[in-house]
Amino acid sequence: MPGAAAIPSVGQVTDLIAAVPATLRAYTDAATRAGGLADDALDAYATAWSTFASATMVPARSVPASKDAAVRHLLLGLDSLDRQPLAFAEALERLDANHDGVLSTDDCTSAELVSLYVQERVKDPNASVDAILARATLVQRTGQELVTVIDPGVGRPRVVSLNLKALGPLEGVSPEDLQEILKAYGLTGENGGPVHFVVHGWTGSSDGAAKSTADLYAQQGVNNATVVAVDWDAGNGGDKPPGWVAVVSPLGWLAGMGADKADDFEDAEGQAKKVGDDLSKVFTALAQANPTANVAVTAHSLGNHVALRALTQMQDPYDPVTCQKIPFSVDYTGIEPAIPRTAPLLDPDHYGALVGPRIKHLSMSINNADKALLAYEARPWGDGSFDGEALGDEAADSQMITYITSIREQTGAGSTTIIDQNSSSGSGHLGIDPGKDDAGLVRSFYQEQIDRITDPTVHGTSPQTIARNYIHDQFPDGLDDRIFETKGIREYLDRCQEQHVAPTEADMARIAMEELQKDPGMVFD
Repeated sequence: MPGAAAIPSVGQVTDLIAAVPATLRAYTDAATRAGGLADDALDAYATAWSTFASATMVPARSVPASKDAAVRHLLLGLDSLDRQPLAFAEALERLDANHDGVLSTDDCTSAELVSLYVQERVKDPNASVDAILARATLVQRTGQELVTVIDPGVGRPRVVSLNLKALGPLEGVSPEDLQEILKAYGLTGENGGPVHFVVHGWTGSSDGAAKSTADLYAQQGVNNATVVAVDWDAGNGGDKPPGWVAVVSPLGWLAGMGADKADDFEDAEGQAKKVGDDLSKVFTALAQANPTANVAVTAHSLGNHVALRALTQMQDPYDPVTCQKIPFSVDYTGIEPAIPRTAPLLDPDHYGALVGPRIKHLSMSINNADKALLAYEARPWGDGSFDGEALGDEAADSQMITYITSIREQTGAGSTTIIDQNSSSGSGHLGIDPGKDDAGLVRSFYQEQIDRITDPTVHGTSPQTIARNYIHDQFPDGLDDRIFETKGIREYLDRCQEQHVAPTEADMARIAMEELQKDPGMVFD
């Protein structure tokens, strides 16, 4: 297969590939079956070792380190190679205009388009032929590979990455083309499933959190969901760990964080705002394509700049018959928002979605002892538009939290849940990935959000909310969140989600006491 190449000059005919599609399909079928058998064997191997590990033996037997991950990686690579012949077969059948069994430039096809077709098909074996051709054509025409399929979702939720790392990636892409891109990648919710955007903060990417989010949808049997990892570049600070989480005072920040890291954070915040302006175009296109799409957004720390600016600045679609606006709304979870606390009041043009009907349910976690967000208080503000405090560092009874909840209630914007957490995880600054071992509280936020957007009978409060409130009522601040993050509580809530049953107070109390007996030190942490 030739690499990507320019279209030859007029009159020059170049053969690109020639093959018998049936032969390519037969090879793919045989190879796929072999790969399936290997995959089944690996599952059986893992089950056998799991049983062995849990068995009581005298003398005790040790279990060797698992090679599952390495073997699965190898199988995925082989599977990718085995899908290529099928992709070539499809390309021959779909792009061969004169049906002579040879793809040539006489078919108005370029090597670049064939290469892109095969590339897109290998990444997403479940998509329709029309969708794959549309994606390849759009990438060729726009020069933008805006979406990457991370997990095509074989009988489970799909995971894709929305690449907004390069600033201004949508410049020159028309609203119509952007709608086509979203439709071609199945990001408009037209299959009836929810679309869940995950937006990371200062460091890292959203890919891991998006995969864990897809696992939670699968846990609840919601396999038609699409999880979108919004990946953006935080500038100079993006590749550095947030060492400033150890800060305990503004003076400590000034002395310990240093000017370089402060500048990095300023860069990252500026980047987040610009990415939010780009993402607004994506939300506008999504709403135009499917005004009734069931959309959830989870944003962490600086990622709240990205998500809130996008939702505030996006445009509602118009009904083509009545020419009236169709209000577009989402379910929103903001984890420790690293935005100025007064942003929705003093800058409604960029953050007004927080108090308006764009967000039909707002769930927001805050922590007045968040050591990372204390850095906000020490930053110099040149224009005096905002004071130095971050919204995620507010107390539950502060003026701004009261303002947000009361305005939402008075205007009928939607329901609001404020989670005043005291977790010790991340020095009080929770993370974004619900799959981490120490992310029991964050995992619960996601499970609540999934409950809300997949069950029309849930209005603002899910069984997860009730379970967490019970623990908070029964145990003092600080200890409550530590208990909620224990393995016993996490596994119990996971079982409840899988079985679609509500957790009971009796079970929660029993498990909490068991966890305290295992680790009495939690009381003094």
